[in-house]
Parts: sequence; C-alpha cells; structure tokens
Amino acid sequence: RDAEARAEETSDYDQEEEQEKEEPSIVVNHQSQNNRQPSTLLEYKEKGNSLFSQSQTAPAEERRSVILQAIAVYEDGLALAGFDADPSRHLILGNCAECHLKLRDAEQALPFAIKAAELKPDFWKHHWRAARAALAVRNCDKKIVLAHVNATLKLDPKFQDALTLKRNLALST
Repeated sequence: RDAEARAEETSDYDQEEEQEKEEPSIVVNHQSQNNRQPSTLLEYKEKGNSLFSQSQTAPAEERRSVILQAIAVYEDGLALAGFDADPSRHLILGNCAECHLKLRDAEQALPFAIKAAELKPDFWKHHWRAARAALAVRNCDKKIVLAHVNATLKLDPKFQDALTLKRNLALST
C-alpha cells in the first residue's frame, strides 16, 4: 500500500511538472505569492519592474506575455484613486512607455513617455523614451523627436545615442 501511495504521489508530481512546462508560472515577489495586492504606487512599480526584469530572461515565446503583464500591473497602479498626486507617478508612466517600446508599439508608448516627461522634466530617460517613440510613430512631427532629443542632451550632454540621433535628424532634413 505504501508503494502504491508513493507511486501516486510520484505520478501527481510528474503531472504537475508537465503542467508547469506547458503553462509557466511567473513568480513576481513575496507579495504575489501570498496573493496580497499592492497597496501603494511604489508596490505596483516594484511588481511591474519585477515582471519586466523577468521578461528579459524569459524564453522568446513568453517575453511578450510577461511584458503585457507588467503593463497591466503598472496601469492598475495608475488607475487607483489618489495616485494622481503621487510624486513617483512619472516612474510608472515611464516604465509603461519602455514596456510598449520593447513590444515595438510606439503609438502606445508615446503618450506615456510624454506625460512622464511633463511630470518630471528633469529626468532624461522620459525624454529619451519620448524621442524614441516619436521617431517610430508614422507621420509624427520630427520637431517632437528633436525637442525630446534636445531635452535629453540638456540633461545628459554626453549621451551618445541622443547625439547620434540628433546628428542623423540633422542629416535627414
């Protein structure tokens, strides 16, 4: 009887292992393991950042799904009442922009990046994301790209990617 019980336990374990291979589970952090919802914008940011980090090492076929999960977490945080005035809100907006850029969805990235840059104009990453998104959006005015490239360079004058893009924009006009 003990042998039968062990055989059943082993069998169940093998099935669980196969299910995990078919449907990979993503462990975000200790908060998600106990099903506790984030309660502050910082917790939403940390949870989204954890997912985004996991997307960088996830198998290619899972990467998009993990990034979409990160976006959903960030947007859940932004949707909660009372967070409009949170001083760190610009970080979540910027992270949403970066996620959309990773998914090659510049049209979705652009409004997040621009809003982040408006809320925190002295943070170069927001301007750089806005420049990258605007550059990729069809029919986007190159003046918008250049304005954000210039803002990036004002904050980080030696940023090579921005210097190169500015040079290329000058050559294309």
